Amino acid sequence: MKRKILVACAGTLLAWSLSASSLLAAEPAQAFLDGLRDKEYFDTAIEYLEAAAKNPAVPVEFKQKILFEKGITLVQGARKQRDPALRELQLDEGQKVLTQFTNEQKQSVLVIAARQNLGNVIVERARARLDKSAKLAAAEKAAMVADAQKLYTEAIGVFDTLVTELAEKLKGYPAALDAKKDARRIEERDQYRLDYLQAQLLGAITRELLADSFPDGAKGKTDNLALAIKEYTEIYSKYRTRIAGLNAHLFRGRCEQKLGKHKEAVAIFTELLANPNEPDAFRKLKLDTAAVAVVSWNALKQYNETITKGTPVIDSARASEDRSDELQLLRVQVAKATKLYADELKAKDPKNPQIKKLLTDGRKLVTYVAKFPGPQQEAARRMIPDFTGGDAESLAERPEPKTFLEAREAAKQAVDAMKVADLVLKTVPARVAQTKDPKEKAALEAQLTEAKQATETARQDALRYLRLALRFSDKETDVADLNTVRYLLCFFLFGEKQYHDAIVLGEFVANRYPESQGARACAKIAMASYIQLFAESKSADKSYESGRIISVADYIVKKWPDQPEAEEALNTLIPFMIREKRIADAEDYLAKIPAESQFRGIAELKTGQALWGTYLDTSRQLREWENGTTEQPEGTDIAKVKAELEVLRSKAKSTLENGVNRMKAGTEISKWVTDAVLYLTQIYVETGEADKAVTLLEDPKVGIITLLKANDPSTQRDGFAEETYKTALRCYISSLATSKDPDATVAKAKEVMQSLKDRMGATPEGQQKLVSIYYSLARDLQGQMERADATAKSGLGKGFEAFLGQVGKDSTELNVLNWVAETYRGMGESFATSDPGKVSPEAKRYLDQAVVTYNKILDTGAKKQGFLSEQMNVQIQLQVAKTKRALGDFEGSINEFEKILKTSNNNLVIQQEAARTFQSWGSAKSLPDRYSDAIFGARPDNTKNGKRTIWGWAQIAAMTAANAKFRDSFFEARYNLAVARFGMANTTKDTAKKGDITKSAKRDIELMARLYPDLGGDKWRPQFDALCKRIQTALKEPPIGLKEFPPPTVVPKTTPAAAPAAGAPAAAPAKSTPTSAPAAKPAPAKAG
Repeated sequence: MKRKILVACAGTLLAWSLSASSLLAAEPAQAFLDGLRDKEYFDTAIEYLEAAAKNPAVPVEFKQKILFEKGITLVQGARKQRDPALRELQLDEGQKVLTQFTNEQKQSVLVIAARQNLGNVIVERARARLDKSAKLAAAEKAAMVADAQKLYTEAIGVFDTLVTELAEKLKGYPAALDAKKDARRIEERDQYRLDYLQAQLLGAITRELLADSFPDGAKGKTDNLALAIKEYTEIYSKYRTRIAGLNAHLFRGRCEQKLGKHKEAVAIFTELLANPNEPDAFRKLKLDTAAVAVVSWNALKQYNETITKGTPVIDSARASEDRSDELQLLRVQVAKATKLYADELKAKDPKNPQIKKLLTDGRKLVTYVAKFPGPQQEAARRMIPDFTGGDAESLAERPEPKTFLEAREAAKQAVDAMKVADLVLKTVPARVAQTKDPKEKAALEAQLTEAKQATETARQDALRYLRLALRFSDKETDVADLNTVRYLLCFFLFGEKQYHDAIVLGEFVANRYPESQGARACAKIAMASYIQLFAESKSADKSYESGRIISVADYIVKKWPDQPEAEEALNTLIPFMIREKRIADAEDYLAKIPAESQFRGIAELKTGQALWGTYLDTSRQLREWENGTTEQPEGTDIAKVKAELEVLRSKAKSTLENGVNRMKAGTEISKWVTDAVLYLTQIYVETGEADKAVTLLEDPKVGIITLLKANDPSTQRDGFAEETYKTALRCYISSLATSKDPDATVAKAKEVMQSLKDRMGATPEGQQKLVSIYYSLARDLQGQMERADATAKSGLGKGFEAFLGQVGKDSTELNVLNWVAETYRGMGESFATSDPGKVSPEAKRYLDQAVVTYNKILDTGAKKQGFLSEQMNVQIQLQVAKTKRALGDFEGSINEFEKILKTSNNNLVIQQEAARTFQSWGSAKSLPDRYSDAIFGARPDNTKNGKRTIWGWAQIAAMTAANAKFRDSFFEARYNLAVARFGMANTTKDTAKKGDITKSAKRDIELMARLYPDLGGDKWRPQFDALCKRIQTALKEPPIGLKEFPPPTVVPKTTPAAAPAAGAPAAAPAKSTPTSAPAAKPAPAKAG
């Protein structure tokens, strides 16, 4: 309710602050402009003003106030802008234009009105901050609300100053002026009188908004509402015969309502509702009054009053009023009254026939409100299940359409019916889960069943009627109506996955009728359809689909360059080109965008981001090839890939630098800018330019740390703050080696850590998320070390070590200690050699530090209750085991795994890691027995009849085979089973046995290829193929890979179904199911 009133107050404030010029609308130009603004055609109004400035036919008097009119148009348009970033930009522009007007037209009578609107800009900024605060954590929310309250107070000061100034100005005018001689002074006086009234109203309304920003019962709320009541009362006493005075009286009633004084509020509302319906200003006043009066009637349990007074207002609404916020609020409140009144009647007499009518009427009201976006939509959706027992909305039996118009109307009704049914499906399940009344539960479940049937029926009806409408169309059919039908049909076809048909319609409308209402949406659907076809295509050659995606996106950008669809297409086009390795095409496209174009900077940012993303993905793939975690595709030239990576990184850097510098020169700081700054900062860190990274991070205009501290709108989105804090930590830690003031740098890094901690909060969920963020940061730092050259790596290692040593020594927080340990482990692994049996001195130093820190965590957990959850305790033990493996202490690692698995035997991730450890042990020490342990498991548990504690790949495969959830784990296990078998063969000294085991490894692959021809898809099939070629080479056979095993004529299902583990023990696997993985993601096993 608080949100509804706040929005209503903000809208009222704008209506009053923007009406000054309408009283001067003597010229046709002014009247036309006011008409555009009344219809909310703000962009057209701006274009009209720009054209009017050059039009000699427009009166000079109007031209002199064009800046004023443009400024208030921008401010009014900003109020309707839903995108926070765009709203801020529009407010900036409006503020700039109004300030220019006040500076250039100091003698204009409109200067006061311009200053009022500048005050209103402050109010709008406060409102925007309150909107943002709703999505923030408690600490950040409190700071944002306090900021908004300061802005409201500042705006009140602006309006109070204007009231004082205007009172003095009006004293300078004599009581009597000659209409002929003093016409100019009379006009000025009248304008100042209007400004004086408006300034008083604006101050009082802003005071009410300030009160709304405090929680119910807070002193700030009650005090400011009392002041607002006093101010409204004074205005009403002076202007009670004017519409402005009557509105002030309404606002006073609203404040009384907020204070819980509903009887006082109702007395005011009843008085106002007694006014006539004409002229239109009185009609609007009565509608506004009814929308708030029903709240008090309901609070006083005067439900019949709400229904009898509210329903006639709804029924008599004009088309222009029908979906207004006030009328939708009225519908919701009347619906609430029908439900509460029905409950009252039901308590007295459950069979009262009026109950069903009340519930039916209420259901119709909320169903109607729920169809349309607006402040009341969500509340209406939640209310729909409350009206169980009333008649549901349904499509009436209708004759088959015989004309275009009949078919179009039938389609519209079907679409509306589908919306209603969808709302029921979204809202009723929660109600079913909560209710304990068997009868009510049964009624709700019946409602769900009915809604499911209604949704499908309505969807099919809509498709049929839309197709009928197209068949009925002829040369007399209105083109706009026809294109609306085409758009709707295109939309439904996409939903039905009939992508080719959707493309035909979408491209036809977009190309033939680009100015029609649905053209842009049709183009988007066509592009989305091509993207779906691209994703679903099994062909190796997807050039047609990719070419069409690029073609449609290019068309959208060029045809509608100033529309949101162009930005969306741009975001699709350039990254898609780069993802398809058409980097030259992407650069050519970028070069075609004029340097002065508003999209050039954004295009550079998106191109740079896509290049950087491709660089990171390729770098990750290269590391996996080099460390053996994935098979390197045949024919891959590593040196060439590395050279391409350098080019990618260089291009990403230069492109982002160009884009950021271009955007820095402007006024817009959008999410594209902050994303680009984030990526460019990461690039500087990657290229060893930590000082540059820090400078950019802290830039006063575009620095993402600077913007985060200021709660800038461009940073207010999920995940951005966390990623920024991670990057900032990398920056500061990486710069330690070259920092002129290491202590200050460490202090900044610690400040970032504290900010991250504050953002996550103290809840268990927040702490778990914080641990995940630090884990991710550790992996980022490891990747940075792995990508650095030897000299840079040494410097980074020293800087990291210095910081981690200090933080690890001082900290007692789990998330920080775990991060320190993880980072040490990552640093150690970054110094790993290609020989798994050797550990470099640097790697040993850092890995030893990791083990020490992990053990510190475990020791603290053993002593301090609640420090470690059971899951986190297992996680830390797992990391100790993996770190010992990296140190080459394979037996110590297996001992750790055994200890964990004795209590968590079904933990799939730990079973996989244990099998990998045996596999790595066999590879490092050339021990065939350890390869055997990797396949068949080891460490029998005497307390469980000798059952192996560590499963091995064969049992892992058997345990995951029949469950689609573990599909990837199944293919990984079968792949590694063959790898281990081949490794066992290579380390066996007996030549005869070596050949037999190698053939067994080949049979493992053949069996999988026969049973599952797709072999796990793009991820695992290439690895099976590469391994098969190595085995064939060892057997002195042609290395043709999987081609040796053509798929069977009848292809079996691709979901595994308990494939036998070749050579595995005959014992059946346990009937238990593997558990899901813990937080850390294990590294894939190295090929043996």
